Amino acid sequence: MHTRAVDVEGIIGLKLQAFQNNPKRLQDLADIQKLWFRHQHTIDESRLTTYFTLFERMDLYEQLKP
Repeated sequence: MHTRAVDVEGIIGLKLQAFQNNPKRLQDLADIQKLWFRHQHTIDESRLTTYFTLFERMDLYEQLKP
């Protein structure tokens, strides 16, 4: 049996989608920033820009980027 895990970029994408669906979920923004900071040296920035572009939130990308 194979188990798949969600990587940090995927978690950030899911949290961004949750925030986009409900902007009152400020904890999601805090989680994105914390994850991004913690993994800043290994994170795939091109995947993140894809997610932020998809949700038309490059403004948040610039605000949250460590």
